[in-house]
Amino acid sequence: MATAEETANAFNNLTRAGVKLTDGILEDVPIEKIRAVQTMVKKEGVEGFLKNPGLLSRDGGSAVAIEYNGKFILLDGNHRAVAEMLRGSKTFKAKVIRATPKPSKVY
Repeated sequence: MATAEETANAFNNLTRAGVKLTDGILEDVPIEKIRAVQTMVKKEGVEGFLKNPGLLSRDGGSAVAIEYNGKFILLDGNHRAVAEMLRGSKTFKAKVIRATPKPSKVY
């Protein structure tokens, strides 16, 4: 899980680069389009969501993803995403922030 400081730094870097960000909206994200920042998850964390499936689908919890060029970069909610994959789900609930790149200058 990214710390609050790491998440804030990521958003600040995107904004400085001219990327416009929308507010997070809860939606179903296609699992095959998720790109995780976190490279490992703890087995116990995934098992907790598998034992309590109601935690997965209720409101997305703290799962946050940035959508950029059709891919969803998962900032938080990695254990939830892995548990959904193991359950065979095709989608995953997350608060999605849309990122629009700064338009290129044409000369």
